[in-house]
Amino acid sequence: MSKSQRVDLMGRLSNPRESFVQAVALLPFLMRRPDRPPIRRPGRQAQRRLEPSEVAALIRQRTTCATIAALASEFAIHRTTVIGHLQRASTKSTSPRKGQSR
Repeated sequence: MSKSQRVDLMGRLSNPRESFVQAVALLPFLMRRPDRPPIRRPGRQAQRRLEPSEVAALIRQRTTCATIAALASEFAIHRTTVIGHLQRASTKSTSPRKGQSR
């Protein structure tokens, strides 16, 4: 048998099958992205900066046993921001234990 008369029985080396040709014809349609509106991402959150007088009031209220959560709620800032202000002012950021007064 000569080389020109050989046939690959698994179909790997033969001419493309009709289903393969049809699949290739569909590729441009399948690869096209659907027309969707762009995703709207929320804008950045505006930072709330405390005035020096507000920081002083925060520290004063903390020394009168106000909780971190209460201060955060009152000044409309995150509790870690409250803790940061207290640490920068070198005051104790933990609440007093029961039975201890400040």
